[in-house]
Amino acid sequence: MKKKIPYFLLIFVLIFPVNSYSFFLDFKPGSEPEGFRQIKWGTDISTMKDMVLIEDLSQTMNIALAKEYKKNNDILNIGSAHLKKLSYVFLDGKFWFVVAEFSGLENWKALSDSCFKIFGSRNIWIRELSGNRKDGTKYHEKIEDYSWKGEITSLSINYWHVLNHGTFSISSKVIGDKAKYLSNKKAREKGGF
Repeated sequence: MKKKIPYFLLIFVLIFPVNSYSFFLDFKPGSEPEGFRQIKWGTDISTMKDMVLIEDLSQTMNIALAKEYKKNNDILNIGSAHLKKLSYVFLDGKFWFVVAEFSGLENWKALSDSCFKIFGSRNIWIRELSGNRKDGTKYHEKIEDYSWKGEITSLSINYWHVLNHGTFSISSKVIGDKAKYLSNKKAREKGGF
């Protein structure tokens, strides 16, 4: 017997596109960032006089035109969390994303508390990994991940308890889509799909 999609469900899906459902837009209302630290997504690198090139990411990320910068005299804090590193990535000269690294449970608590307060508590994913290392010793790892996705911005934070290390990343979804396109284009040019 052939299954049929209920008529009202089909009409609902056609009228309200999937990307407009509220559970996909999970930043607290009014809190979705349009960039990071007064730098809006898509800002041209030529207007950023205080940025210093760290690395051309074309080879490491397999995305043409991606470059990593650091900001002179940048504040290495988010809220009261102290950061080890803060990098700004531009695609084809346009501001795309930020990655910050930190160490320590105290910094994780400070960063995650700041994010929950500003953006709301969303999408928790705690992973427990166990197994054997190559040397025969056993390991057990707890990883906490939280993410927020909006219309223009994606944000995620994570912390690896055993490694005592975490990251904060925030990115433009529009420029991310362009990066995917460029990456796929490069793969096609090399004979991929």
